[in-house]
Amino acid sequence: MRSRGFRLSLLAHDGDAPAALTALRPEVVKIDRVQLARAEAERDAYLRLAERIRALKAGGAEVLLCGVDAAQGVRLTAALGADGWQGAWSERGALAQAC
Repeated sequence: MRSRGFRLSLLAHDGDAPAALTALRPEVVKIDRVQLARAEAERDAYLRLAERIRALKAGGAEVLLCGVDAAQGVRLTAALGADGWQGAWSERGALAQAC
């Protein structure tokens, strides 16, 4: 598939091991909205997600957080080190692509 110009994108759910995801060498990994909500609510979840993002990026993946629907989620995306976000919030009020 890659030889034909396709890129691999995966949606990472809570509990998926970064090593298993990076073994597939995806170009993009989307982190599901459940993990973002937990990271917003719990310090331990925040630290686990930050470590997961570091591991995925070290494996060469671009990491996006799904479920961003407020400015706080955009700030959290930057603080966690993710490359971007998807969700219903945008600075201009336009609808962004949802996961």
